[in-house]
Amino acid sequence: MEISCATPTTLDSPEHVAIAQELGYKRAWFYDTPQQSPDVWMMLALAAERAERIGAPLLKGVTVSGTRDEVRQRLAALAEQGCHRDRLSASGT
Repeated sequence: MEISCATPTTLDSPEHVAIAQELGYKRAWFYDTPQQSPDVWMMLALAAERAERIGAPLLKGVTVSGTRDEVRQRLAALAEQGCHRDRLSASGT
């Protein structure tokens, strides 16, 4: 059985993913709430550095386009396709 975990995006999220990996979780989801949380893309990148086995991909929840400006969304998409293509996924696939 494969188990996933979901966590609010906080400054501790990368550590939570590392702990989840130790506990045997296979995937980690981060909630995207930009009004209340640090940048989800940055926290996903830091989590990818901390966790070697969990993920492939690490995942983020739905982004409501009205809460993020278009330039930031496009830059995040480009970064995702480049630096962390094998570890991060916005679509969950």
